[in-house]
Amino acid sequence: MINLCATDWPKRPARSRKMRRPRIPPIDRCGVIVPRIAGAMLEIREIRSCTGIGRLCHRASRSGMISVPSLRFAPLEPMPVPADFDREPARLSPAPQMPPAPSTSGTSAMSIASHCLSNRNSGRFRMAIPVCVAILGMTGSVFANAADEDLRRAEEISFFETKIRPVLEASCKSCHGPKVAESDLRLDSAAALKAGGAVFGPAVVPGKPDESPLLKAIEYKDEDLKMPPKPGPLAAGVVADFRRWIERGAVWPADASAGDAVKRFDIATRKAQLPWLWTAPSKPAVPEVKNAEWPRGEIDSFLLSRMEAAGIGPVSDADDVAWLRRASFVLTGLPPSIAEVDTFLADTAADKRARAVDRLQASPAFGERWARHWMDLVRYAESRGHEGDYTIANAWRYRDYLIRAFNSDVPYDQFVREHLAGDLLDQPRLDPKTGANESVLATGWPFLGEEVHSPVDIRQDETDRIDNKIDVLGKTFLGLTIACARCHDHKFDAISQKDYYALSGFFQSSTYRQAPFATMSADREIGRKLETARTAGNQAIRAALASAKAPTATEIETAFASGTATEPGRSFESFSKRLASIDASAKKPQGDGSKVVRTILDFQAGEPGGWNVDGPAFGAGPLASGTILPPGENGTGLKVVARAGAFVDRHFAKPRHDPASEAEAGSLGNWLRGSGTGRTRKFTVETGHVHYLVSGHMRVFAAVASHFMVTGPLHGRVVREVKVDGDSPQWVHQDLTEYVGQRLFIEVTPVAEAPGALFAIVETDGPRPPAMADDSGIVPGVEPGESPNQRLARAIAQAIAASGKGGLIEPGDARLIDAVLQNPAVVPGFAERLTTIAQAWAGEEKAIAAGIAPQAPLAPALADLNGVDEHVLLRGSWRRQGPMAHRGLPEAFAEPISLSETSSGRRELAERLTRPDQPLVARVWVNRLWQHVFGAGIVPTVDNFGVLGFRPTHPELLDFLAVTFVADDAWSTKAMLKRMLLSRAFGLSSHASDAATETADPQNVLLHRGNLRRLESEAIRDAMLAVSGRLDAAMYGPSVPVHLTEFIVGRGRPDKSGPLDGAGRRSIYTAVRRNFLPTLMTAFDMPPPFSTVGRRNVTNVPAQALALANDPFVTGQARFWADRELKDHPGDADAARVERMFRTALARKPDAAEKAALTDALNAFRETRKGADTAKAEAEAWADLAHTLFCVNEFRYIP
Repeated sequence: MINLCATDWPKRPARSRKMRRPRIPPIDRCGVIVPRIAGAMLEIREIRSCTGIGRLCHRASRSGMISVPSLRFAPLEPMPVPADFDREPARLSPAPQMPPAPSTSGTSAMSIASHCLSNRNSGRFRMAIPVCVAILGMTGSVFANAADEDLRRAEEISFFETKIRPVLEASCKSCHGPKVAESDLRLDSAAALKAGGAVFGPAVVPGKPDESPLLKAIEYKDEDLKMPPKPGPLAAGVVADFRRWIERGAVWPADASAGDAVKRFDIATRKAQLPWLWTAPSKPAVPEVKNAEWPRGEIDSFLLSRMEAAGIGPVSDADDVAWLRRASFVLTGLPPSIAEVDTFLADTAADKRARAVDRLQASPAFGERWARHWMDLVRYAESRGHEGDYTIANAWRYRDYLIRAFNSDVPYDQFVREHLAGDLLDQPRLDPKTGANESVLATGWPFLGEEVHSPVDIRQDETDRIDNKIDVLGKTFLGLTIACARCHDHKFDAISQKDYYALSGFFQSSTYRQAPFATMSADREIGRKLETARTAGNQAIRAALASAKAPTATEIETAFASGTATEPGRSFESFSKRLASIDASAKKPQGDGSKVVRTILDFQAGEPGGWNVDGPAFGAGPLASGTILPPGENGTGLKVVARAGAFVDRHFAKPRHDPASEAEAGSLGNWLRGSGTGRTRKFTVETGHVHYLVSGHMRVFAAVASHFMVTGPLHGRVVREVKVDGDSPQWVHQDLTEYVGQRLFIEVTPVAEAPGALFAIVETDGPRPPAMADDSGIVPGVEPGESPNQRLARAIAQAIAASGKGGLIEPGDARLIDAVLQNPAVVPGFAERLTTIAQAWAGEEKAIAAGIAPQAPLAPALADLNGVDEHVLLRGSWRRQGPMAHRGLPEAFAEPISLSETSSGRRELAERLTRPDQPLVARVWVNRLWQHVFGAGIVPTVDNFGVLGFRPTHPELLDFLAVTFVADDAWSTKAMLKRMLLSRAFGLSSHASDAATETADPQNVLLHRGNLRRLESEAIRDAMLAVSGRLDAAMYGPSVPVHLTEFIVGRGRPDKSGPLDGAGRRSIYTAVRRNFLPTLMTAFDMPPPFSTVGRRNVTNVPAQALALANDPFVTGQARFWADRELKDHPGDADAARVERMFRTALARKPDAAEKAALTDALNAFRETRKGADTAKAEAEAWADLAHTLFCVNEFRYIP
C-alpha cells in the first residue's frame, strides 16, 4: 500500500508577486472535494473546518483494481485538473505502519482511509483543507481458514468504523479532540479513551457499560453530565450502539491518529514551578554586610547585601527637604507647606524623621491618599458604564469607608475579612462616633464593576460579572490571575478551571443589596426590645385568657342579643351563621388547583425556604399561628395570626429617606429598602409559574441570574406589586416562564405605611392558583343534639385551653382566639383585663419605636443567601455544564474548607485567607506598600505573582517583610509603612551614581539609588490645589460631579456639569463615571475602572504637555494662586515673592540661576502686557509665572 499525503505534494516553483495563487479544487457546500491525482480518487464529505472537526465519511476506489464489498458507491467522473494546478509528479512516500488487515471481505475500507486521514496534522499543509489521499491496494478474497477470533474482531472493527467512530467525529471531537480537550478528555483514540479525563477518569470501562462515564453522558440521565450539549441527546439507536460496543469490549483498531496522550493538569507539577508561591513565608536571617555602618535596619541590610554581591554600593543620602517632600507625597499625596519644611529643618532631634512620619500618618490626608490606591485595585467607579452609564447608587459610601479605615489603621487581616464577609461578622466594627456599621460597607466592592442594563442573555451576563469579580478578588488579595481559568485550566499557574468555579460559588451564594449601614445596629437593638415587649404581651394575654371562664352557649346567645360584644364584625355571630357551611367548605380549594411542583416557602408547613431578612422590616422572624399581633397606638385592634407567615412591622414600614442617599436606576429605585428586605433561598426555575400567598400590600422581585439593574421592558416581569384587600390571604401569580432553567431568588419588600404578610411561595405547572385548604375557621364536629351556639362554646373552650398551654396554636384555634380578642365581652370578666394589658403593651411599643431613626442612609453591600455551588462551565459557556465545583479556595492552598449549605461560606473563606500561614495575602500587600514607597514592587508585577509575572528581586526581603507584618506589626499598614520610610534606602538621592554602578544596575533593581517617579494624576491635581491655596480640606460626602466640556458627549451624559475646580475638593471626591472620566486626570494615566490596576501606566505623550499648557483648571489655579499671593503679600518685592512661590511649589529654595530665570520670565510676562490696565496686567504676569511653575518637571515628580 502507498500513502500520498497533502504534506508530501511537491513545492510550487517560485513565482513573482504578480503570479496568481493556484486555484484549489472546488469544494461544495457540504465540504466535498474530489481531486484527481494519478488516477486515484477519494471523496470526503462534511469537513466543516481545517481543524478536522466534523464527520468524515470516506469512499475510495481505483476503477477495476479494488473491490471492497462492504462499501457501495457510484462511479465518480474524473475531475479536470485546473490549468494552473501543480503538474509536477507527485512524490510517493512509504505508508506508515498499519495494523494487519483482517482476513474478511466484510472489512470496511473506512478504517484504513481514516488512518491515512488521521495523519493530516503531521506537517505543512499545502491545501486549504488538510486532505490525505490514500492509494489503497488490497484483495477482496476471503481466506477460508480464517480464525474465529479474527472474524469476531473484524466484525467489531467494522461495527466501530460504521457506528461509533462517525458519531465520535461528528458529535464529540470538536470539544474532545486533538485541538481542544475539555476536562483533559480526548475521544479520538483508544489510548485517550482509556486515559480518560481529569474529572471522571477513564471514559469507557470495556464490558461494563453502566460503569462507563461516556455512556452515562450520552444517556442524559445524570443532571451533571449530559453530552453532547448541542444540539441535544443522541438518537436512541445511537445510544444503543454505544452500549453494545462497550458491552463487547469497546474494540478500537490500532490507530496513530491521537498522538500522545493528553498532558494533564497536574497540581504538584504546577506548584513545583514556583514552590515559594504556595508555601507560607518563614522569616529569614538578616544577612551580614561588609559596610555594617550603613544600614539603619533590617531592610537596609537585605538591600545592601545584594548590592555588595553585585560589586556596587548605594549613592549618597538625599537632603532633608527632598526626604520630607518624598515622604509627604508618599503618605498624604500632598506637598509639604513652607511652614512644615521650616519646622522640620529646625528640628535637630535624632528621631525627627520618625516623628514626621507619625505626623503625616495622623493627617486625614493619609486615608485619602491610600484609599485612592486601593480604589484602583477594586476598579472603583460610581456608574456602571455600558450604554446608559447608570449610577451605582451610593458607591461613594465605600470610598468614605476606605478613607476612615486607612486613617484608623484597621489591621489588614480585619480589612480583608470585612471585604469578604463584613456583613457576616459576629462583632462588626462600629463607628465610635455614630455607631454605624463600618464592616458591612466593605462588602460593596463586588458591585462597583461594569454592568449591562437589561442584557438579552441574562445568564451570560451573570457569568461575565462574576468573572470580573473573581478577577478582582484574585489579583487584589492573592496576586493571582485566577480569571484566566474561566474557560480552561490555567495555562501556567497551579489554578484549575474547577478552582475558578469553586470561587464562583461564593458569589452565586451572595447577592446585592442597599444596606442601611448607619442604622443597622440601632435598628437591631430596637427590634430586640420590640420582640421582648411582644413576647411579654403575648404571654400576658394568653395567661389572662387561660384563667378566664369559658363562655357557655347561653352566655354567647346573651352577648349577641344584648349587643355587648365589641365591634367591628360581631365575629361570633357570623361564626354561628357559618357553622352550617363550615364542614362543606373546609377543604374547598381556591381556584381550580394547579399542581404544585415546588414549594419555595411555606411558613405554616415548616418550610421557611431559606427566608432571611437583612433588616427589621419583617420583625424578628416569621410569626407562628396563634401569635397575637401588637395593638394599635390606643391599645385596640388586637389580632391573632391564623396562618404562620412573615408580617410587615408597622414601625419600620415607613419612608426613611436620607437626602444624601441616591436612588437606584431602574424599576427598583423607589423601593422601601432602608428598613430591610426579605429573601428566599436561591433555586432553579422549573416551570416559571410562581404564586405568592399574601395579604395586604408588598412588592416582590425575582432576582434572575443576580441581575438587579432592571431598566426597560425586557425583564420587566421580574418586578411585581402584590396587593390583596382584606385579611384573608389570596394567591397572586407571577409569570417567570421566560426564565425556566435559570437560578433566582425572591426578594420581598414592604410598601410604605401599608400592612402586609407573606405566607407561602410555590411554583406550579400552570398559571392558575394552587389548591389551598381553607381551615382558618374550622371548629369541632357537631355532637348529637348540639346547637350551633353549644358547638361554638365547646370550640372556644378548647381554644382557650390550647392557648393556656403556652405552645403553638393550630390555625382553627387561632381564628377563634382572634374572634375572642375582638369580642372580649363574650368571655365573662375578660374585657377589662384585656384592655389593661393592651394599653400597657401599646404604650411600651410607642416608647421603644420612638428611638427609630427617621433616616436610614444606604450603601451597596453583600447579603448572604443559601450555599450555591457552581458547575464547571465547559469553555466558559453556561449552556455547557460540566461537573459540580464545590465552593472553596484553589486546591494549591492545601486542605479544603468545610462549608454549610445554609450560607455562602464567605466568612469561612475570609478566615482561611487571613490565617498567618496563608502564603500570599501578606506577601501581596507588603509588596504593594513597597511599590508605593519605592516606586516598584519587590515583585514588579504586583497583580501577578504567577509564572507569567516577574520573580521577586529580593525574595528573602519579601518574606521577611511579610512575616514581620503579621507577627510583629499585627497587620498594621502604618507600622509597616513607617519601617519602610525610616530605612536608609528610602532616603537615598535619586541622582545617578558613577557609570560603573549604573552599568551594573541600569534599572535600579537593587535600589542603589532612589527612583525618580512621576506623581499620579490625582496627586498632580491635588498639588495644584494645595499650592494655589484653593484646596478645600472637607472630607467625605457625595462626590462632586465631573466637569463636562462641550467635547464630552454620549449616551448617559450627566444632566449637570460639576464645577471646573471640583469645588476645590481633593481628586478622590470627584465623581468617577465610567463613560465620562475627568479629562485632565485621564491624560495623566488615571486608569479606566474595569479591573484591577495595581500599577498604573506612566506615559509621556504630547497630550500631557498640552493639558498643562491649556487646561482651564490648570490656568484657573494659576490665576487663583497669583491673586492670593498679591492679596496676602501686597508689599513684597519680586525676589521675595518669587522665592516664596518657588518654595510653595517645590519645597526647596531656588538657587541663584533659578531665581534669575524666574525673574526674567516674570519681566517678560509683564512686557507682553505693557499698556494694559496696570493692576490686571500685573496679576496676569504673576499668574503666568505660577503657570510656569506648574509646568516644571520637578513639580510633577518625586525627586
